[in-house]
Amino acid sequence: GMEVQIDRVFSKNFHAQFSLPHFMPRMPHSAYQLTFWARVGSSSAVTPEVAFLDVDEGYEWVGGAELALTESWQHIAMDPVFTQPAHKGHEIQIAFLIGATLADFFFDDIQLFEMDVPSPPPPSP
Repeated sequence: GMEVQIDRVFSKNFHAQFSLPHFMPRMPHSAYQLTFWARVGSSSAVTPEVAFLDVDEGYEWVGGAELALTESWQHIAMDPVFTQPAHKGHEIQIAFLIGATLADFFFDDIQLFEMDVPSPPPPSP
């Protein structure tokens, strides 16, 4: 597991973050699901954001969501993030944006799954 301590609050959530290694979509249409365990070490609920960002397009937002974390461990299975043909061959970063709240964050068993995406139908004759 991993602990991240935020010891001062930033005006923007992304001013304190950690990222997973970048990856590149292999197909024109791909879907990815991120799963992990998480909690915070404070009694109040905290809402960090997990963002999929296109590094090659100035960190353009591809997908993601805000999370509601509490003191209890919870298993997070995020909704799939779908990449488009323009993302193929681009580096995609998964960033945990955690700078807006004074808290100790705990994460474990972070996994990224590439999901099966059906091919678009062939064009009409």
